Parts: sequence; C-alpha cells; structure tokens
Amino acid sequence: MLEILAIIFLGKKNAANAVARGREPGGFVALTIAIWLGMELIGAIIGKALGLGLGAYALALLFAVGGGILSYYITKNCKQGMASSDSDGSALEGLVQKKETVVPAKNNRAVYAGLLFIVGWMLLIFMQGLSTMFNGQSGAIFVTLLYCPEASYFIVSAVWAVAVYLVVQKGWQYKVIAGVFGLIGAFLYACSGYAEVLYMRTLGAFGLGDVLDFRNVGIISAFKSTLLMVCIILAAAVLSGYFLHKKTARAKAVSNGGIVAGVMLLYNLIRLGIQYKGYLIKLGFLRSAQQILPLIGESLCLFLVVVMLFELCNMRSQTVKLRGIGLVWAWIAAVGCFLGMAVPLNVIVSNMHYLAYTVQMLLCLVACVGYVLMITKRRIGLYVVVIGAGLLLLGQFFDSFTGFLFSRRLYLSLFLGSILGAVNPLFGWLAVKAADTKNGINEIDV
Repeated sequence: MLEILAIIFLGKKNAANAVARGREPGGFVALTIAIWLGMELIGAIIGKALGLGLGAYALALLFAVGGGILSYYITKNCKQGMASSDSDGSALEGLVQKKETVVPAKNNRAVYAGLLFIVGWMLLIFMQGLSTMFNGQSGAIFVTLLYCPEASYFIVSAVWAVAVYLVVQKGWQYKVIAGVFGLIGAFLYACSGYAEVLYMRTLGAFGLGDVLDFRNVGIISAFKSTLLMVCIILAAAVLSGYFLHKKTARAKAVSNGGIVAGVMLLYNLIRLGIQYKGYLIKLGFLRSAQQILPLIGESLCLFLVVVMLFELCNMRSQTVKLRGIGLVWAWIAAVGCFLGMAVPLNVIVSNMHYLAYTVQMLLCLVACVGYVLMITKRRIGLYVVVIGAGLLLLGQFFDSFTGFLFSRRLYLSLFLGSILGAVNPLFGWLAVKAADTKNGINEIDV
C-alpha cells in the first residue's frame, strides 16, 4: 500500500514538473511507473540470484526508489517544450496547434497499451485460477475450463511490439520505456513457459501466485535466455529504423514490424533446431507443426500489433458516430459479450463439464468494453476490439488448431469458434469504416 502511494505521489510530482517544462505530463507519468516497476523487478531478480531471501524484497524496494529518483531527475531536466506557461497564451495556442499538425503521433497511447497488455496477461492467469477455486466439499482438484498457453505468449509478443514501436520513436525517454517493456516481456515470457509446464502437470490447476514465482530456478533461467532474444529484436528495430528513415511514417512502421518479426521467427527457429539437435524433422509432420506453428503465430502477432500501434498513435479523430447496421451490430456484440462472460463463470461455480477456454472470459470482457466505448462515440473502442480481442482470438486459434491436428473431435468446436470469432473485430472495423465514409472522414487506412 505504501509503495502504491509513493508511486501516486511521485507520478503527480513528475506530472507537475513536466507541465512546468512545457511538456505533456502523460508520457512522463508512464515513464515514472515503468522505471519504478522495471528497477524493482531487476532488484528482485538480483536479490534472488544472490540468495538474499527476504533481503531480496528490500533490495527490490531499494532499486525501485532509485528508479523513482531517476525518473524525477529525468522529468526535472527534460527538454523545454512548446507549452510553456511563460509564453503568451494566444501565441502559445497557435504554436501548439501547429506542432500537433506537424507531429500528430501520440506515442503515449502505445505506452498505455503496453501497460494494459501486462494487466491482461495477469488477468488471464488469474482467471485460470478461478477454475480451481470452487472445488466442492471433497477438496479434489477439479478444472472446468481449458488453459490457452498461446494466448499468454501472444500477449507477451504484444508487449514486445510496444517496445519495438517505441524504440524507434524520437525522444530518448521512449527508448528507456522500450527497454523496460522488453525486460518485463522477457520475464512474462519465462512465466508463460512455466505456466505451460504447470498446465501439463496439474491439468490447469494453477493460479497467478503459482506462476509469478520469483524463486523458481526454471523461470530465472528462461528469463536470462529470453533476454538475448529481446536484445536482438530491439537492435534489429533500431537498425531497420535507421535504414528506413527516408520512408513515410506508415511505411516505416510496417517495414520495421515485418523485419523485426522475421528476425524473431528466425531466432526462435534456430533455437528450436538447437534444442532438438536435428531430431525435429524425425518427429513427423504433426509434431513438427505443433512446435513451429506457435512460433509463427508469435511473430505474426508482433508484426500486426506494431502496425496497429502506429494506427492508434496517429489516430486523428477521437470520436466516431456509428450508424445503421454498424450501430445495431455494436449493441448486439456488446450485449452478447456481456452475456458470454456469464457462461464460463457459471461453469466454474457450478463445476460443470464444459469444453471451453478460460481466455474466453477475458476475450468477452475486452470486446464488451471496446464495443461500449464505440457506442459512446469513443474511437479508441475500435482499437480495444481489434488489438485486444483480436490478439486473444489469434492465440485461441493457434492453440485450438494445433490441438485439432491431434484430436479433431475434441478441439473441433474450439477451432471453429476461434474462426467464427474473427467476425467480431472484423465487423467492428467495418462498422467504424462505414461511419467514417458516411461522415466524410478518412481516418482508418490499415
């Protein structure tokens, strides 16, 4: 509780310092939180590696305070912006409007998206724990919903996409935030691997507390090995950004995302080949596909999220007025997703036998929030649906498809459901596109 209060106090202080320097406060508040949590994570890992026991927590807090001091120093001495209160008000307004016209990108939106991805990852694991919370009076482990490992991996890929997008933006504060997201993503990726191990051991009977185990040797080892890949993909992003600097912003984002996704896929395939030492081909087509397809999905996810982050950060209009069939669809989808959350919860509480993924609860929650935002004329709702719900649907598709290869009858309904679910973000995009055409707005061009 004291730590949360300290972050709130420091965030307000840094926001005030940013405003005094004529800068937008949102990015510096996000920088404060990112540096604090990132340094705290580094301290915890170092403390665990040194075997300090409870002292690891004290070291983590010490690192966090150091990160807070660093964020204060950064904000206090940041470059003077255009929105200085010392200037004339009317002249200032004209300068700000001119600057926003020349540089429309709001990269802070990518930072907020990254934080939401991290929260979404935690919610996914927490919801899996709900499957074992209501076990009846016998106390026996009873898991009612399936865990979707690929959804957690894909969310981590989205976190890395945020890092890839930010590391090529102007302003060294974005490069620092990109590094923090890369670091956090590496840890969550290692935890996702451990969650998959627990899934096979316990048939899904685990929760967030079991996965976020800082003392687990396997997680620490996987974290260290994943850091190398993070460094490689961020270096690839920086290099591609340098060589693509003459391209338009949109072409640069698409090319950069594609190059980094390709580097990530190549690295994972090499690592997989080393792991199996040439025996991957001998496993047969199905077993090989089971190992390779998720890696393709992770790279595809990174590419798509980088492109959508560019669209999000360059969104010119913050409002949208849905009309006709688009508005009707938004209402139907919002109500359907709200009711869709109740089905898995009823299955969990009632200990019913029901073939479904736990991720469907998070999927319905995200889609419902997105459509409610769209109904209330908030364009950001489109990106919540397309990025958030689309990400989870993609994870469910790849997981159910690999399962379908081995057990067609068992995973057929899940596989078809993930395909039909793609209609949700597609229709959401079409609804907004139709509204923009009707209103004479050229906003979406993906």
